[in-house]
Amino acid sequence: MKTIENTFALLSKAIYGVSTKMTTDEFKVRTRNVFHEIHKGQIENSTQMKRKAAEVDFLKIGFSDNFFNDKVYLEAGCGSLAPMGQSLLKLGAKKVYCIDLDESIFEIAPKLLAPYQGRYELQVGDVLDLPFDDDMFDFVGCAGVLHSTGNTFEGVKQLARVTKPGGAIYLSMLGQGGLMEEFMNSVRNRYINDPEFRNLIDNLDSKKLLDGFCWLKEKMESNDDKSGDLVSESLFAELFDQDLVLTIKDRIQAPVYDYTRYDDLIELLASLGFTNFQRVRGEYFEFPNIRRYLAPLYSDFEHPFSQILGGDGMLKVIAVKKAE
Repeated sequence: MKTIENTFALLSKAIYGVSTKMTTDEFKVRTRNVFHEIHKGQIENSTQMKRKAAEVDFLKIGFSDNFFNDKVYLEAGCGSLAPMGQSLLKLGAKKVYCIDLDESIFEIAPKLLAPYQGRYELQVGDVLDLPFDDDMFDFVGCAGVLHSTGNTFEGVKQLARVTKPGGAIYLSMLGQGGLMEEFMNSVRNRYINDPEFRNLIDNLDSKKLLDGFCWLKEKMESNDDKSGDLVSESLFAELFDQDLVLTIKDRIQAPVYDYTRYDDLIELLASLGFTNFQRVRGEYFEFPNIRRYLAPLYSDFEHPFSQILGGDGMLKVIAVKKAE
């Protein structure tokens, strides 16, 4: 654990300045608090919930419908909603272990997992220091978590350790590169260092966005500029909705959002004894808001325009641990 502790000491210094000492525990609390609030917002937003379910629809991802029968699984970083655990149990898993950083996971997840009583175990745990024996699980999944741990590759090593020989692993994390990464890093830096901007983001909602747009239109009209009418208030509200606000908070509020090169991830998995790599192509979501114009980046990550904007894109990888 000393290496991990040192990682967070360096992380704290890099992000919050020399005078701030953020311990590992403080980092965990900050991270879990951010995502717990976001997850509570997501459960009240039907488009967010629909998308989260689709992201862990393993039949669409490429697994056969009988792959999950009578096997033991791990959802590492289940959050407050345990979406992967729900999907695996629905597909016939014998048992699913769902873990995340603190007891806040017990506020919502048990209600969502209630139909599968006796077939799941929800517990506190850290993907960087998994509380499980080697070679314990037939399948290990970790979606949208590793890039917020502060040590992505340590997390991959832990997930690989608990995967059985012959078992499968599914990882989802942010790929490196592209203009969007540069833009988000700039905005996150502003959030960290500017209290006024941080307060704006923390209290942001779709109504405030619409109010701001209406104010802009009024100012334009007062200067005899009618071009504001090109975008109606109803269209703006559709493009900049609460679903988008939750996404913005997800990207900005977390203490860390790291990016990983696809080739580096595959090289690491190979060194850990994995093979049969498959990169999953993201489903083309019909986003309800302005993200609809970015949807092709997720499903067609090889296109030059996608690479300019998104670099390696969202990395969704399946691999199999070599049988001994």
